[in-house]
Amino acid sequence: DFYAVLDLPRGADETEIRSAFRQLSLKYHPDKRGSSSVASHENFVQLIEAYETLCDPTRRRIYDM
Repeated sequence: DFYAVLDLPRGADETEIRSAFRQLSLKYHPDKRGSSSVASHENFVQLIEAYETLCDPTRRRIYDM
């Protein structure tokens, strides 16, 4: 669930989504964590996918169906 990935409620607006993504990307970015493991990379990719989906109105509408 992309909302859970970003720790947001379903009704979150774009500002909340952007803010959550920034905070979490700083926390979980592989370069910041000093970890180059596959799991770290996959978690960060999922974070990016959640952000890109929820910030795009068309993609979000499809995702929420």
